[in-house]
Amino acid sequence: MGADRRPGIVVSIATAADMLQWHPHGHLQVTDGAFSEDGTFHPLATWDTEALMRLSHERLLARLVEKHAISQELVKRLMTWRHPGFSAHVDLLSLQRLVYLDGQQAVIAVR
Repeated sequence: MGADRRPGIVVSIATAADMLQWHPHGHLQVTDGAFSEDGTFHPLATWDTEALMRLSHERLLARLVEKHAISQELVKRLMTWRHPGFSAHVDLLSLQRLVYLDGQQAVIAVR
């Protein structure tokens, strides 16, 4: 893409799963391309979900170490796990599917 281009990213942090058990995780909405300084959008031809998952995993763990939330030793152990708990799913989301819930100050996607 180029160092002068940046994707649009929104991250939502959640602390529970469907059954309300403790399950901290994040949801990312990422544009399917990047914006240059002049506002031009440059679409991606394809997505590499493995690279997306690996990059988000590495960057998150590095940030947690930087903020002293976890140790480098823990990162080394986590990196040896067969299933590290990170996954990436690529799907298109149309703006027509987004609904703003004013009373709850939330945005949801409807089918």
